[in-house]
Amino acid sequence: MQIKPVPRGGGGTAAVGGVKAVGGYAGFVKAHFADVKKSLPAGSSQKEVMEALGRKYREEKESRAAEATTPRSGVEDLTRALDVVVLDD
Repeated sequence: MQIKPVPRGGGGTAAVGGVKAVGGYAGFVKAHFADVKKSLPAGSSQKEVMEALGRKYREEKESRAAEATTPRSGVEDLTRALDVVVLDD
């Protein structure tokens, strides 16, 4: 059994089932590559597909960032809910 250095693909970093979890841009590419390629004209190069994926990723990332920075109206929702509360005497 090899202990040092940690064998490639091992070392306890693998997710359930022995497959590493892919996140971030790599996960986005894996999930959207086929759809983006189908949406482009036939014969599109790998470069064109990756450019389209990059644009789509940036658009989605910006929209997620805009949603995250939009202030939630939690206080406003709470005050509206309290306006409707009826207290029994």
